[in-house]
Amino acid sequence: MEPVNIPTRCDEPVHIMFWRLDEMLPVFVGMCFGLLIGQVMLCMAIGAIITHFFKKYLDLHPDGFMLHIVYWYGVTRKKARLMINPYIRTLLP
Repeated sequence: MEPVNIPTRCDEPVHIMFWRLDEMLPVFVGMCFGLLIGQVMLCMAIGAIITHFFKKYLDLHPDGFMLHIVYWYGVTRKKARLMINPYIRTLLP
């Protein structure tokens, strides 16, 4: 029987070189938008500034916080709020 390779970091977010994908996304979007309007460096700088403040925001919250927000607001394929509110007294009108 051959040994099975078990990843040690299965919950790690996707990385591009040294940075996480959610940190580089504003820079890439700024680069694409800058190519359209002819101001690549300015838009990439704005993306880097947005990334800086976004990173500070994420440092105040636990890991996976953004995934929970995306799930809660229903951006994923499944609807997030399918549970019945437990604080209502009757289920029928």
